[in-house]
Amino acid sequence: MYENADTINDKELAFKEFEIFTRFKMRFCLFLTAVILGAYFSFLILVGFFPEFLSIRIGDSAITLGIVFGVCSILLGVLGTGIYSFVVNYFLDSKQEELLARMTKQNL
Repeated sequence: MYENADTINDKELAFKEFEIFTRFKMRFCLFLTAVILGAYFSFLILVGFFPEFLSIRIGDSAITLGIVFGVCSILLGVLGTGIYSFVVNYFLDSKQEELLARMTKQNL
């Protein structure tokens, strides 16, 4: 009828560990989002307020700083997506499965 004190502590520990894991995953996602959005909006601010800076040509070519910054912002988005996918697939998913299995075993 009453649960053993060890069982209660195990459940609390499992729940607390899952909570810590969820916070880490959320912070990781928010960090990557902030980096990508920061770069994107920085580019937009440059376009809006300093177009003469972005129109500087690189050498004798037709390529300007605006083109370089635009391509870099796109590549940063792709890189951020790749980093997120790599970290989640190789590290976080297995940890989440482990924690969920442990919680299911303890009827949480």
